[in-house]
Order: sequence, then C-alpha cells, then structure tokens
Amino acid sequence: MSKIDSLEKFKNQTKKMHEADYHISASQPYSKEHLSLNEIFFNPNTKPAWFDLSHLGLDYDKHNIMECEEVHKISASEDMQKFRFAQNPKRSNIKSSVVVDGKDLREKPIFIVKDRNENGTTAKYCYIQDGNTLVDIGKELDFANYLVAEFWKNSNWSEANAIAIGVHLNLLEKPFGVAQEDDIRNGLVAISKTDEFVKLMKDVDKNSYILSEMFSNYYFKMSKKSELIASVTNMINDIIFEKNAQKKQNLNPTIASITKVLQSLGFKDNHNVVYSVQSADAERLVTRHLKFKLSTVPYPSTRVGTVIYSSGSATHDQYWWIKASYSIITKVEEYLELHKGSDAIKRFFIAGIYQNHEGTSQKFELGSIVSIESVKSWYKELKDNDII
Repeated sequence: MSKIDSLEKFKNQTKKMHEADYHISASQPYSKEHLSLNEIFFNPNTKPAWFDLSHLGLDYDKHNIMECEEVHKISASEDMQKFRFAQNPKRSNIKSSVVVDGKDLREKPIFIVKDRNENGTTAKYCYIQDGNTLVDIGKELDFANYLVAEFWKNSNWSEANAIAIGVHLNLLEKPFGVAQEDDIRNGLVAISKTDEFVKLMKDVDKNSYILSEMFSNYYFKMSKKSELIASVTNMINDIIFEKNAQKKQNLNPTIASITKVLQSLGFKDNHNVVYSVQSADAERLVTRHLKFKLSTVPYPSTRVGTVIYSSGSATHDQYWWIKASYSIITKVEEYLELHKGSDAIKRFFIAGIYQNHEGTSQKFELGSIVSIESVKSWYKELKDNDII
C-alpha cells in the first residue's frame, strides 16, 4: 500500500509517485501526515465548489482526524437523519475499491457540521453533511478513525439549505452530462417537508406564487444553474399541487390531455377541419407536423387547426404564459408569411393556445383554449401599459 509515511517523501521531486502511493489499507488508521496530505489535495483552493457554502449556512473551519466512535455517534443521532436520501447506488463499488485498493488520501474527507457556544467553542457536533456512505462502509470494515472537514453553522443555516447543500455536493460527484433530475426532485421533495414549507403547503392556492419562487431558488442553489428548464418547473408544479390531480394535469399538460379538453369543448374533426395539438416549436409545427396531418385528412380541402401549448409553466412568473404564447404565435406567423402561397400553408391555422399557467387563471381559465386574437389583445394591453 502507501509508501507516503511523511510529507517529506511526497515533496521529494526526485521520487516518481505511483497510484498505490496515495492509498492506505482499510485497517490502517489515519495519521497526522495523512491529514496534511489530504489538506493539500482537497481544500477550499483546490476544490472551491465543495467549500463555498457560507450563503447556504456552513463556514469551513478545519480538517481534522476524528475517532470512529465519535463519528459513528454523530451518524446515529444526527439532526438531519430524516432527510437522508436513498443509499448511494455506487456503494458496492466504493466498498470494493476501499477493500482492494485501500483508502485514497486525496479524496474528499467526511463533512461534519458543528454548532458553537456564544464564546466560540464547539457546543456539539450536529450531523454528517456529506460522506455517510463512507461512514457506513467504515463501520463494516472497522475503520479506526476518519479524515473529516469541520464546518460551523452560520446564520444562513436552515433545514432546507442543508438539504440543498446535500444535493449540490451529490451533483459535484457526478460526471458532466449525467442525468440530475432524480437528485433535484429528491431534494425539492425533501425541502417541501421542512417546517417552513409545510406551513406554506397547507394553503397552496394562496401560497402557490411564493412556493414556486422558493422552490425555483432552491433549484438554482442546488444546480448552480441560472435559468429554469421545463422539466424542473413541471416537477415544482407536481410538488406544490400534489393533492390536486386536475390542476397538476392542467399545469403540466400532454398532447393526450389537451386532446381530451378539445373534445370536451366541441372541437370535433369533420370534413372541413381536423384538430391537432402540438408543443411550441414553430418550425416543427409548420413543416413535419403539418405535413403529417395533411396526409391523414379525408379531403384535399380539409384544413388543419392546431392548438399550441408551452411547457415550463412557472407559477411565480406572473406573465410567463402571455409572453410565451405571444412569442410562439409571432414565430408561427413569420413562418406562414415566409411560405405564403403554399397550398399546405393555406390549409393551416392556429386553433388557439392552451392556458396552462396558474398566474394567468384570473384572466383566462386554467385548462381553457384561448384564441390568438385574445392573446394578442392582452399582450398589447400589457405592453402599452409598460407591464411587460
């Protein structure tokens, strides 16, 4: 295993280092030299994303060696136990690596959170923020001690922020491009069960705006992204309106669900016109979609009327729907003008825009089909009054 018994050997530039040099056996206790080496590789300067957590409630204090009994005690009684997610799917691989290759001295230490007394001394160790999987493995393999990074709670700390940190750190360990939606969903669901959110969730109709905004902000904190994507707004709507299946369906519609609405409102196919539903993609709508629908109509004179819907209904963005609706109408009309004179284009029209936005429900009923004339009229009114 490791040939690094001291920092001097590591710093010896005449010695070629090998992968095995950075590992120690599972049974070997960590030493002060191991701790110093870990600090060289994993610290706020080399791994800033792991330590830049003050805005979420944690201030990095120091690296340390902590005896197994103390770490296991924290793990068993930690304050955040109820918010731990499912077992790490890579647990068996991690354990196998530790058994075969040993403990890597360059890897992330256990992140432990502590609270302080008024005089600045440690009041208690609260919970393990990151590293529960390694601690569980350490119990099985009889680790003598652990390398830890200690963090103080600060005034920004909350249960919701602690959950957001957990998701953020989990995502840092995933290769770029690996699907993150399960992590985000698990985090948002856990956040919804904290005291602050439970109170707001008791009246979602009254608090939907603030809930949507708060969940969106937590998504930004967890993912480090600056813009919402449709799949995330859909998941936020699902969480907020978990107990209202109809509203969830209206906010996050599908082609099938909107088609049922059309039929219930009397939009029936006949020899003169057939109706369809399509997402807000202007180019696809007037090319592939229109071509396919025209190939299925009964007569060469039959027209195609399409209801358009936009995904990503953000409740806290008061004018999301009108802006998205006006935008897609404008883009479709530009394509229609570009291909003016085409026999296919002459047989196409926008039958309406599906209203799938809670913030617009006072203007147009949620789940209704709004005419393009009504969309244009309201957009002009808002624009003329400098509201949008």
